[in-house]
Amino acid sequence: MGLFQKAERANVKLRMLIQAASGGGKSLTALYIAQALSELEGKPIAFIDTEHDASLFYADEVPHDHVNITRDYHPDKFIAALKEAEKAGYGVAIIDNLSAEWSGVPNGVSDLADQFGKKPGMNDFTKWKIPKKMHAALWEEIKSSNMHVICTYWMKPARVMDKDSNTGRTVIRDIGLQIDGDEQLAKFFDLRVEMDQEHSLRII
Repeated sequence: MGLFQKAERANVKLRMLIQAASGGGKSLTALYIAQALSELEGKPIAFIDTEHDASLFYADEVPHDHVNITRDYHPDKFIAALKEAEKAGYGVAIIDNLSAEWSGVPNGVSDLADQFGKKPGMNDFTKWKIPKKMHAALWEEIKSSNMHVICTYWMKPARVMDKDSNTGRTVIRDIGLQIDGDEQLAKFFDLRVEMDQEHSLRII
């Protein structure tokens, strides 16, 4: 048949992102979805926790195996954890929360960019080059994994600076919420949902 082969539906693995503000129910929702996938696969759940053992609160409700990533949020830490989970035969991996890989200190992507920015010859543009390559490598690991991968993103207030029409003073105004992470990466997930403080979920 030459270069091309007939396309057939494959056993595609889920790549899901759950985003919410603190208290929105990200962790438990991720575990419930992972539990259903785990039962279908007949394989256990690996939970990569950046929230200082937060998932252990739900250990009796949804059985899972757990590892902490704290005090060093370098993208390579997340890649290594995913590789280890895949090697160990897990069917589903949860990263809770992936925001730490972007904004965590030390060695999250933004912090790495600040570190590179202090080196001679670097500027506000070039300092991002290497950290973003590391960040892209994590996405490649997520995308190519033979596990289902569910990630969470923390949402934080989005603010703008305006001038008060009465006083002329500059004021800071809340305009809603925004993800604490890379919006470009967020767009690549197969399924992306947002949760509110009443734990309602909507696909976005």
